[in-house]
Amino acid sequence: ISAADGLVELCVPVGGDDTQRLDIDAPGDYFDGVVIASYHASFKYNPPMILRSITPARASAFYSAQLGVAFDATKAHVLVLNACDRDEPLLDRPHGSMLVASEQGGHELAWSAGPIGDYVLFPNVDVTQPTGIVSWGAIDVPLMIPLTAGSWTMVVGCIWFL
Repeated sequence: ISAADGLVELCVPVGGDDTQRLDIDAPGDYFDGVVIASYHASFKYNPPMILRSITPARASAFYSAQLGVAFDATKAHVLVLNACDRDEPLLDRPHGSMLVASEQGGHELAWSAGPIGDYVLFPNVDVTQPTGIVSWGAIDVPLMIPLTAGSWTMVVGCIWFL
């Protein structure tokens, strides 16, 4: 499922209220993780999704230099991709300040503090409970996710406001 560089390409059939879970056993020193893909729509939508894991060294440098926060490998890290309409995702576990990014030309991401973007990162999430709930403010679509120290949980949410 994962390439030697941590790349994960997903192409799973989803639609309606389908939720897919993919456990990622990343190669080498890339963080393992879980991808939860949840689509809430009245019609099928099958976009290819490409996500990439990260090494501890890269995570530490990225958090520090680009986000201004320390990376804590004893905590979980939750990345939410708002694949359709953007809405503020909420996480019911204690975490660091939310960070967001939106795609720029050429797939560059510009990260900043805030709650709404194409990508929303919940850094350094408390793992005293093995699960958390991600929900979106405007629609009641709670999603239970696993939380594991030193691991990524990547949530792909797709909500359309029609």
